[in-house]
Amino acid sequence: MTRLVGRYERPLYAFLAKRCGDAQLAEDCFQETFLRAWRSRARFDRDRPLAPWLYRIAMNVAREAMSRRGRDRALPLEGDPAPDPAPDPAEHASRHDAHARVRDGIAALPEDERTVVELRLFGGLSFVEIAEAMRTPVTTARSRMVYAIRKLRPLLAAALGEETA
Repeated sequence: MTRLVGRYERPLYAFLAKRCGDAQLAEDCFQETFLRAWRSRARFDRDRPLAPWLYRIAMNVAREAMSRRGRDRALPLEGDPAPDPAPDPAEHASRHDAHARVRDGIAALPEDERTVVELRLFGGLSFVEIAEAMRTPVTTARSRMVYAIRKLRPLLAAALGEETA
């Protein structure tokens, strides 16, 4: 189990942190995910990949935890990536605003699209693994990503200071 936790610790925690929007809740969900995986290990089909099964458990744990807290949408994490040493204040403010718009855009996506984006970008799963975790066809997982990107494109363009076509 230690090897399993070590292998999935960073990507699974990153996924849960984005999903939950709260570091403490993400930590609790992370631990609960591995506890449930351990308890249900006998039901795991060894002929199938492990990552989708584990992420499916994590999605369910996060959904339940957020529901208990009365939230049905992920909230952005506090803070932004570490700033450059001695950044220009105007540039830092602009970057902070851009990050906030993108985070808000992801949070505003329909749940299925948001889940695909989070699993792909923060969990590092392939579309095959995403499809298995979400119990949907691969083409549906890819389509949801395309729809999400189309919705996010204007936000990303604005964040980068580009015009959208």
